[in-house]
Amino acid sequence: MDAHGFQPRPLPDSLRLEAAVRLVEGAGSAARRAAKGIIDAGPASGFSFDHAMATVDIPQGRVREIAIALPAPGRSVLVFISRPEPGEDRPQERVACIRALGNHLSNLPGRPFHVAQALPARSEHWSVLAHQQAGWTVVGQLAYLRRPLVPEDAPRTGFLRPKALDWNLPGDVDCESIAPPTPGTPAHDDLRYALEQTYIDTLDCPGLCGMRDTQDIIASHAAIGRPELALWSLIRHEGVPAGALLLSCMVEQRCYELVYLGLGPSLRGRGLGELLLRSAIAQLASRLRQGGHRSGWSLTCAVDTANTPAMQLYQRLGFIPFDHRVACVFDCTRSNP
Repeated sequence: MDAHGFQPRPLPDSLRLEAAVRLVEGAGSAARRAAKGIIDAGPASGFSFDHAMATVDIPQGRVREIAIALPAPGRSVLVFISRPEPGEDRPQERVACIRALGNHLSNLPGRPFHVAQALPARSEHWSVLAHQQAGWTVVGQLAYLRRPLVPEDAPRTGFLRPKALDWNLPGDVDCESIAPPTPGTPAHDDLRYALEQTYIDTLDCPGLCGMRDTQDIIASHAAIGRPELALWSLIRHEGVPAGALLLSCMVEQRCYELVYLGLGPSLRGRGLGELLLRSAIAQLASRLRQGGHRSGWSLTCAVDTANTPAMQLYQRLGFIPFDHRVACVFDCTRSNP
């Protein structure tokens, strides 16, 4: 409770519109229209106030501060918080709402959520500080990168071999096409093992290691984009799973997302990451050309800026940054009062 006596509490139904207004950017009538659109879309869009904590002024019909968690695949939630109001910032209430939301998530029956994530913009120092003061951990500074996919990226033959990503791979390395798991079904054991190999001494958000079950991570990856258009590849070293390259198709955004690229210790330092990514770019460009899409598509990814080798690789291949965010996480499985 702050000095004014406003304590975080579940959001009253009567203040849902006011809460949505506090969560959208902008002000005035434009913000209210955007908020109403969120409310009208309802659970069908994945939005609800089932997991929200707010400080409210009931007599005034105001939502002062709010933290809301939206369920996501892989037993996770995405958390959003209200922005500072001009001339009326309430950092202590903001922190209290985030902390109360964490306690709520940790004490749900059966603990349906294992990790909460927030991705404030790099410039939103107020948000990063609030999450840290509420007991969250900053696990990485993320750069979001984009590279155009152009016809010149496609192989000159215009056709792809069945195993397109094995071009020029060393004899002890093999690339196998696999399908993403369907919702509610476990991933193939080889994929799980391969990902766990890539997490060993990783430079990409190492603070996340061990916080999530690998099956949950795979479920999150599989939920991105159109699964029937995904291009997932399992990398084997001497027959043993040792890496993965996972690409998802976002048709509405006219892009492919490099959801994950990782290699285990036995494959690092051999230039295989660049070889695989170049082959993937060629495969995507060829697929787009064969489908009659010659322009306007891109390949995107997110990378921890502390992962210098990965940043250098993406820069060499023509990726440029278009956004920067801070990865904040909270372990919902830890005990809370």
